[in-house]
Amino acid sequence: MKFVQEKYAALVRFFFADDAGSRSESLRALRFFRRAVGAIVLLHFFAIRRDFADLFGTNGIIPWDVANLYVADFQLTLPRIIVFLETFGIAAPTTLVCFQAAFYAAGISLVLGIWPRVSALVLLLLQVSVVSGIGFLAYGVDFFTSMALFYLVLANTGKGGNPLPVRRTLQLHLGIAYFFSGLVKLLGFNWWNGESIWKAINLPYVNRDFAFDFTWLADYPWVFVAIGWATIVIELFHPLFIGWKKSRAFWLLATVGMHFGIAIVLNLYYFSAMMIVWNLAAYHAFASLGRRPVGHTLEQLPKIAA
Repeated sequence: MKFVQEKYAALVRFFFADDAGSRSESLRALRFFRRAVGAIVLLHFFAIRRDFADLFGTNGIIPWDVANLYVADFQLTLPRIIVFLETFGIAAPTTLVCFQAAFYAAGISLVLGIWPRVSALVLLLLQVSVVSGIGFLAYGVDFFTSMALFYLVLANTGKGGNPLPVRRTLQLHLGIAYFFSGLVKLLGFNWWNGESIWKAINLPYVNRDFAFDFTWLADYPWVFVAIGWATIVIELFHPLFIGWKKSRAFWLLATVGMHFGIAIVLNLYYFSAMMIVWNLAAYHAFASLGRRPVGHTLEQLPKIAA
C-alpha cells in the first residue's frame, strides 16, 4: 500500500508540481508553443490562399458530393457552413472571404496572446472544419496542428497560469506517438533494408526545391540501411532516452535533426516545423532571458528541461 501511495504522490508531483521554477519554465515553454504554432498555422494557411476556393469550396476540384461521402453527419466542415449560410442568402464567395478573415484574425490574436485560449478554440474549430471537409488533402501536419491547438485551449499561459500539466501531457503524447511510429517501422522489413528511405527520396513530388542528386548513393546501399535503422532507434526509444536526463539533450537534438532532414530532402516544411516546435516546447529548458549572464559561455546555455 505504501508503495502505491508513493508512486501516486510521484505522479501527482510530475503533473502538478506547483513550485515557482516549474511554473515559470512551463509558462515560457507553452508561450513559445503558442506563438510558434500560431505562426506556422498562419503561414500554412497563407500558402494556400490563391487555391483556397478550389480546394475547400463547394465547387472545388473535388466535388462536394464526393467529399461528403467520407464525412460523418455530425462533423463541422467548411462546405457545410457555406451551404448553411446560402439558405440565408449569403453567397459562397462572401462566406469564403469572411472565413479567411476570421482565420487570420484568430491566428494573429493567438500569436500576440490576445485572449489566447479563446483564439486557440476559434482557430481549432476553423482549422478542423477545413481539414475534415476535404480529408483527401489532409496529412500529418494537419492532425498535429489540431492537437496543438487543442492543448493551447487547455493551457493557461496568462500571468499567474501554471500550464505544467499540459506540458507533461505534451511529453507523454510525443513519447507514445514516437514509440508506436518506431514500432510500426520495426515490424516491417522495408525500414530494415533501407527500401523505405530509397523510395521516399525518389518520389516525384519530393526533393523539388533543392533537387539533390542521390543517384550516386545507389553504390552505397548501406547508407539507406543506416538511415532506416537510425530512424527506428530514434523513434522507438524516444520516450526512454528523452526522459533520461543524461541522454535528453542528445535525443532532442537527434529528433530535431531528423525532422530538419525531412524538411530539406522531402520538402515537408510545415510538418517538420510543427514537430520541431512540439519537441522544443515539451523538452527544451526555456530559461528566463533576464537571468542569463552577459557574455555567457557554452556551459551557461540553457540545459534541457527536467
